[in-house]
Amino acid sequence: MTGASSGSRRCAVAAALVYLLLACWWMRAVLAHPATLVHGAIEGRESSKLVDTDQRMVISVISRHARLLATQPSAIAREGHCFPTARSYTLGEHMFGCALRAAVPFAITGDPVVAYNVMMLVSLWIAGIAMYALSFHYTGSPPAAFVAGLLFAFSNSRLSDPAHPYLSGGDLWAPLALLLLHRLLTEGSWRSALGFALFMSLLIGESLYTLVSSSMLVAVVGIYLVARDPGRLRAVAPKIAVAAALIGLVAWLVFGPYLATASTWDAMRRESSRFTPLSGFRLGNGFFPGTVVMLLAVLALLDRLRGARRRRGYDPRLIFLFAGLIVVWSSTDGVAPFGVRLPSPLALARSWVPGLDAVRVLGAVRVGAYLVAAFLAGYGVLAVVERLGRRGAVVGAGAIGLLGLLEVGSAGFATFSFGRPVPVEARRIRPDQSDLELVERTAEGAVLDLPNVQGHFGASAEQLLLSGFHQRPSSACYNSFRTPIQGQISRMAMRLPSRQVVDELAALGFRTLYVHRTTMLWGRNARLPALIARAAMQPGSGITALGGTKRIDAYRLAAPAAAHSDVAALAPPEPIAGEPLETTLVPPRSKVSLPIRNRAGTTFVHPEPFAPSDLVVTWRRMGGGEDVAERVRALLPLAIASGATADLELELDVPAIPGRYELTVARASPAGTPVARAQVRVAG
Repeated sequence: MTGASSGSRRCAVAAALVYLLLACWWMRAVLAHPATLVHGAIEGRESSKLVDTDQRMVISVISRHARLLATQPSAIAREGHCFPTARSYTLGEHMFGCALRAAVPFAITGDPVVAYNVMMLVSLWIAGIAMYALSFHYTGSPPAAFVAGLLFAFSNSRLSDPAHPYLSGGDLWAPLALLLLHRLLTEGSWRSALGFALFMSLLIGESLYTLVSSSMLVAVVGIYLVARDPGRLRAVAPKIAVAAALIGLVAWLVFGPYLATASTWDAMRRESSRFTPLSGFRLGNGFFPGTVVMLLAVLALLDRLRGARRRRGYDPRLIFLFAGLIVVWSSTDGVAPFGVRLPSPLALARSWVPGLDAVRVLGAVRVGAYLVAAFLAGYGVLAVVERLGRRGAVVGAGAIGLLGLLEVGSAGFATFSFGRPVPVEARRIRPDQSDLELVERTAEGAVLDLPNVQGHFGASAEQLLLSGFHQRPSSACYNSFRTPIQGQISRMAMRLPSRQVVDELAALGFRTLYVHRTTMLWGRNARLPALIARAAMQPGSGITALGGTKRIDAYRLAAPAAAHSDVAALAPPEPIAGEPLETTLVPPRSKVSLPIRNRAGTTFVHPEPFAPSDLVVTWRRMGGGEDVAERVRALLPLAIASGATADLELELDVPAIPGRYELTVARASPAGTPVARAQVRVAG
């Protein structure tokens, strides 16, 4: 706050200290055991298990990115979960902003849970300070700014979802971006331009949800400021261009890999996205901004009807209100204010904005509406306390702030406003100490965690949380999207303890195997622990026992032998006498598995990057008929031991004419001999 009086500075420092104390008070149960507990969903509540598993994954990703951003940013593309998938973070949320705030505590403690808890506390603190700065910038009133910051930082929307801090709390930088936007478009200093670029870049690092929401507010306010003084635009255009270039560069660095992943796998899209029902914003519903903040916001608008407060040359309340309404409209599936249904702008944009069709919950952009409500509440406080005198204003603001805290801290008040108490409690999340000591002693190279089963989110979440402590790449996956790589690793894991599979896994980079016995409870999964333990006692198995706990057995996989990446060495296997050759396929489209054999004397490893290959599939009808060729893209086997076979999984357009066919698969470029062949029967 350049140019502020020493009294204003003292008020700002005092407010920052109060926010910090309040954040500590809110997290007091967690801070008593910061390495063991986190704020999580209340046990037994609906979806509490899902929230718990989400939180374990989030802690793992944040701690890993915190380490890599501080030490080796380039490794983010190749290290992480879903190993050996490149850019695996693009299958879900990147959480870079949370990781930046967790980097220092993680560097000091090396503990993912401690780093996560410190990040959560600091996020509350920053949110309060940021809104204080924005509110004071426009109102010039420390009491008004204090309450606005408090209501923004300690809102139900921010406190009730600690498992997704990049989403519910990812708007913490937006008030500062709006403040610097105003300064950039009115004062035109380079400091304002660079500051605006910085805070917009930090928003990019949080999540796409908060970026879209904050960008709507920035766009509406920015257009208004330019429209008020069009002649000013020419003077500040170079600074705007530099800021836009910097923001664009950061956006490309963060979201470019997402587009690359989507292009590679052609699967990162959804038929639809979830939006917030408009009724969810009503009193007594979970998305309601809060009784205190809404009463103050209404008071601010009534005060605006009496006249404008032009401390910065204009009164921003109506334009902020308009921006907030745009956000609310965009977060719903549509509104009908005059009987005419207006679809959500984001619903329309899904068809032409790259990557927006991959977002699962576009309704989450509603967070921008809570920023607007808190900002307007500051003006409401100003209307109340401006006639009370200095001491009365402090007391009045304190009383209003206390009322706001009671709304989220009191079960009865919270239920009145949001339909339920704020649904969080301190929960133990730290893995057992014996498990931590085991992985600290044994983790080496990439880690294969068993069970490795698609959709077993509970097991994957536990595995990923443990990987947050050993910080090795892990096969465990817990994401919005999946790729064929995870399917291949899962099928390879199910073939353990075969020595050929050990060689294949080792060639891919896996050196450590953790068998989580408590989550291997059915089918072959239940037999694998005993099979692997028996193999580890046999010479030449390639598996060495490293010890275990009540839950986990640890093994070392043999160091990789010589390997090659020559696709020309792949060929169809020779048919085995007496083995059924035919698979029945049903038009118009069916899945088929075709075996591929590695003829070389060393293990085949898929050439990097691991990506689908262009293939030509030829259908030759036995008994006569014209050959039918089809071009497809599919991922070749990641690894095949010498002399072994692996399955090529394809989904093909099946000819309409029934009969027996010979199915041949070859690479499209360079054209070569077939890599797979099978006889199939097309059903009539």
